[in-house]
Amino acid sequence: MYSKFFDYSVPLFHHVHLTFDKAALVERLGKPECYYYPPQLNNYPGTMPATYFGFSPEVTPEEVKERLRMYEMGDNRITELSRAFRIQLGTGWYTPAGVIHAPGSYLTYEPQWNSDVNSVYDPVRYTTNSS
Repeated sequence: MYSKFFDYSVPLFHHVHLTFDKAALVERLGKPECYYYPPQLNNYPGTMPATYFGFSPEVTPEEVKERLRMYEMGDNRITELSRAFRIQLGTGWYTPAGVIHAPGSYLTYEPQWNSDVNSVYDPVRYTTNSS
């Protein structure tokens, strides 16, 4: 296990880390993560102070597949199928391996398993000009 701080003005891309059983198939470890938003280190919320988790319950597998087929064309807007949760400083959450997510733009302390097996579902990084 190790920890890091990341401080981006934009949110990270929508991605998922493999579970321990799936990661074992490629001789790796799964990767659960935790996030904490330290108030004393955050003086700027960035462009998207919210984190996306999972897909909304009404989203169908076909809708997800359609967005993934658009991956090579640029912004597939896959986060539109997800739910965003506003970040509250002084709080955080646990993200189990296997949960698709896109961390928000506050400075984040992130303890995590020492592994990096993931699938990226979002082909672009957000900018202040994206809609």
